Amino acid sequence: MHRTVRPQGRRRHPLERRGTGHRLADQRTAAVGQGWQDAAARRRAARTAAGVRGMKILLLGANGQLGRSFVEDGGLAARGELTVTSRDGHRFDGGPAEVADLSSPDSLPALLDRLRPDLIVNTAAYTAVDRAEQEEALATRVNGDAVGALGRWAAAHGALVVRSEE
Repeated sequence: MHRTVRPQGRRRHPLERRGTGHRLADQRTAAVGQGWQDAAARRRAARTAAGVRGMKILLLGANGQLGRSFVEDGGLAARGELTVTSRDGHRFDGGPAEVADLSSPDSLPALLDRLRPDLIVNTAAYTAVDRAEQEEALATRVNGDAVGALGRWAAAHGALVVRSEE
């Protein structure tokens, strides 16, 4: 009766290791934290060979704590064409930067139209909590109106927005 129901023999425990006949058993695994870089390099090479352009990424707030870590890490730049911005157009490491002043939300659509990003990573924000009550209008423009302008542009152009604060 059992052989009719289970022709493979005894039933294995879900955590029990399968034999080498399993499709994944013979594959070599990379060390933890390695391997994804090789795969990303292969994907980039394949896109380049096929003539497909990389993703255009816009990083807002490159001089802040979080934005600086994105620039120094290099992960965004490895995934496409990275453009970084700061409020005054100067970058912490002297590299090139565009001007994006979130306290002037009306200026953002022109920048976005010129750069045409596929992904907008917004790390810029008004974070001075102790002064927010005295500068409520500025905090609202930076954390509300500017973010709304980014979202409206992204929705109209099929871009993605990632928002994060320190």
